[in-house]
Amino acid sequence: AIELRVASLSDEVCAVMADRSWSVHEVKAAVEDCEGVPVLGQRLLCGSTELLDAQVLDRILPASEVTHLVLVRRSPAHVTCLKRLCNLDLSYSADLEEAIELGLDKDLGIAALHAGILKLEQLTIRNSWYGDSPTARLVEELLSDRETIIAVMRLDGMDLRHVQGHLRNDRDVVMAAVCQNGLALQWAALEHRCDRAVVKAAVRENRRAIDYACGGLESDTELRYCIY
Repeated sequence: AIELRVASLSDEVCAVMADRSWSVHEVKAAVEDCEGVPVLGQRLLCGSTELLDAQVLDRILPASEVTHLVLVRRSPAHVTCLKRLCNLDLSYSADLEEAIELGLDKDLGIAALHAGILKLEQLTIRNSWYGDSPTARLVEELLSDRETIIAVMRLDGMDLRHVQGHLRNDRDVVMAAVCQNGLALQWAALEHRCDRAVVKAAVRENRRAIDYACGGLESDTELRYCIY
């Protein structure tokens, strides 16, 4: 168990006794029970790092008995927009355009990606459909935001296959992906599949990732030792 002391920017909000197997979403649900702040209205930070809904506490928090988190509240307008987004099927271009009409902007798009309301795959598959429109510009902003893409990789490393342009070759993006799911190594550029540190991180997460290593690393004795 771990005690989470959740404070706003001005004062302490509540203490939550959590299991390390909890997801961040479960912590937010406990805060909602304690203080009435809706899950979609919460941003939780540990230090300067925002915690994402699907992340598991044991993998992201220090091994201490007490951890301090900061609660940043979203505006009521943002919460309303996110709730409406939950009722849309954003895999359809018309619904994504409707979401923009409801107030979806870059900040809310990032929040929707963090919460799993919006999927990277939905953006990349539909990107060519929008032409020169507000929807196309928003999609491009989201797909080119480096910190957002890294955050998405921490939720689902296999989404690396949907990353476009230079970010697909960004080492930090790739490292975030393989640390979440070692098998994401198969979607990495050749230079990263030949990178010992990247391959080692992937193999530590999933031993089958060694099958996607290149440059002789697939038969490297030290890396194969990590498997056993």
